[in-house]
Amino acid sequence: MSEEFASFAGSSLVLTECKHQLPLFQPHGRREVVAEFDGGQITSDAGGLVLREVEQRFGIVRQFVGAFTDYRDAEKIEFSVESCCCSG
Repeated sequence: MSEEFASFAGSSLVLTECKHQLPLFQPHGRREVVAEFDGGQITSDAGGLVLREVEQRFGIVRQFVGAFTDYRDAEKIEFSVESCCCSG
């Protein structure tokens, strides 16, 4: 399914073809994660799903954590730097 939208770029008309393809998300446990955008005006916490996908694909948190030197006493550490960065 595709739609064409007209917009003006400078002084000329530009046609843009929009293809409706659902984003592909990794499953959450045994559940499939599906995003559809036909719900009208709604809000959700779906940004968390996007962040999870970005982390799983690119390992941004692991790279971020790798930039730290942990000067804490290893015998007294209860939480790793990674778990502190990922907690909400």
